[in-house]
Amino acid sequence: MAKKSMGFVVAMHAKLEFANGTRCREWLILARWGGSGQFLSISRTGVRARGGAAPLGLKPRSTALARLMLLPNPRGRLTFLLSPRLPRGIELAGDFIRTEGVVHLYKDAAKASGEGRCTSGRTRGCWRLAAIRAAWSGEFIESSTAANPRLAGPTTCRHASR
Repeated sequence: MAKKSMGFVVAMHAKLEFANGTRCREWLILARWGGSGQFLSISRTGVRARGGAAPLGLKPRSTALARLMLLPNPRGRLTFLLSPRLPRGIELAGDFIRTEGVVHLYKDAAKASGEGRCTSGRTRGCWRLAAIRAAWSGEFIESSTAANPRLAGPTTCRHASR
């Protein structure tokens, strides 16, 4: 039996709402990676989203990191806990954003939602997001045949506190 793909890089059309009342639509880049798909990076690109396919040349400007939580997923969603610290040995594209909160990833990375707060930099404050995957030439989806059967399930979630 083929295992489900866990790694990917996709573009999402996101609606972002901030505590100060500001709202915007922006292209995000979401990437799931790690030995068992335990990490999720959410990168703001600074590019306004207008619908349709994501434009060429999207680049991560600022990136939050989340780690998979072992929770029941009755609605076909995975829950990731955002990290206020970058664990030792992990490098991200773009500037790391210290963030607290959760992100929910729905079946086959078709959509994501989340809420939290940024705890550093000029992006301080609470936010909420709703995002839908869009066609993008930079997309990468890990082949299900390449998945290691021993790593098919999530590992124990240990939130780094270093």
